[in-house]
Amino acid sequence: MLTSGIGNVTSAQRRRQMGHKDDNTLLAYISRTSGVDVQAIISGTPADQDFIDFVASMQTSVDRSAPGAAEISAGACAEA
Repeated sequence: MLTSGIGNVTSAQRRRQMGHKDDNTLLAYISRTSGVDVQAIISGTPADQDFIDFVASMQTSVDRSAPGAAEISAGACAEA
């Protein structure tokens, strides 16, 4: 049984419990949106955490069925 976090569970136990074929499946659950202001770290300026949190929250409301920039451009060229 899983107890108090991933640190107390072996890879084999986690795979069995979650029904994963291998350890790479777990990577699908990790967000690709960083919650760290890397630009501020590099430039040595104060982090704008409110802005970073706002941008990270937008990731959850992205309309993945919306046309991308290439599709929009192609449609504009076809109309001309």
